[in-house]
Amino acid sequence: MHAITRFEHPASIDAPEMFVLRAERDLWAEVLLAKVGDLDMFESAELAFSYGMYPEYHRHIHLVASDGGTPTCQEHVLGVASLDMPMADNPRLAILSLVVRSGSRGKGVGGALHAAALKVAEEFGRSTIQVWTWEPVSIPDGARELPAETGVGGVERDSAESRFLAGRGYTLGQAERISRMALPSVDDLAAMRDAELARMPSEYEIITIHGPTPDDLLDGAAALSATMAADVPTGDLDVGEELWDAERLRASDAQLDAADRDQLQTLIRHVPSGELVGFTRFLHDRSRPEIAHQWETLVVGGHRGHGLGMLMKAVNHAAIPEVWPRVTRLITGNASENAHMLAINTALGYEPYAACGFWEWRRGADG
Repeated sequence: MHAITRFEHPASIDAPEMFVLRAERDLWAEVLLAKVGDLDMFESAELAFSYGMYPEYHRHIHLVASDGGTPTCQEHVLGVASLDMPMADNPRLAILSLVVRSGSRGKGVGGALHAAALKVAEEFGRSTIQVWTWEPVSIPDGARELPAETGVGGVERDSAESRFLAGRGYTLGQAERISRMALPSVDDLAAMRDAELARMPSEYEIITIHGPTPDDLLDGAAALSATMAADVPTGDLDVGEELWDAERLRASDAQLDAADRDQLQTLIRHVPSGELVGFTRFLHDRSRPEIAHQWETLVVGGHRGHGLGMLMKAVNHAAIPEVWPRVTRLITGNASENAHMLAINTALGYEPYAACGFWEWRRGADG
């Protein structure tokens, strides 16, 4: 019988409970090496800590499986389930991360953690649980595919993760492609940027920012974040709008600093109205100086069809060598059905690298 111990999110990055996050990150490193073959998508314990820094926006609860007693160090940990529960919006939702040490799989550890996680979710009134799985870039030869409910993409039907989740009533709502590229030369980046700038309509202007969002742009940037949350393709998954304002955006920037993370963003302003109508953003872990992660890209409806998405991305890519001279690789992810953004990324030079499954369980839907 495995013991399950509940931990609140660490109060500080020096708190004793940080061993839970460090153990969890180490276990996910095992998964990435097995599924993808490298650690380019690894996230540090410090980054995991930052996600729960502001419980008014996201409440994090961690469940640790051990052989008995209260675990006090990484060596005691057989597996970890972490629940991320939005507090300012999406009150039905809990996002679950569940990982088990390779030598402890198939022994009921994952099932015990999942059962405990369901109880915590019910305690907080959450009726929808969403889970991401890391997947290889393509389904192995001879393996059966489980198609996503969007009708585009899928994952291996008979993998341990798929059997675990499908057997507990989860459905594969969406598949995501993870892409990677080697950073082109400074000259090639500049040529790509200049070609896009030459096509920019005169009623728009570019703003590129390295670091926290300036105060005078907070309101506009927060509005873009809210629009991004509403516009990102999610199929029929139970994801509602997110509430963003200047205060929440300041908190998000502070989270980056706590995780020793940096950002580079390019925004588009519509000059006649003065409104921000698009943005794209890179994140960069200073502890992983060779990698940058392409996150959101958005052009507000009404301003699409002018090549602004490609323009912003070309400008932001070209800014990388100056602000992060050690970066050599870029990683991004897109919903498999997001053909437009996948085409832009392919044109920039990104190639398929890995995949994700986006799974969902709804209370009462599992029989």
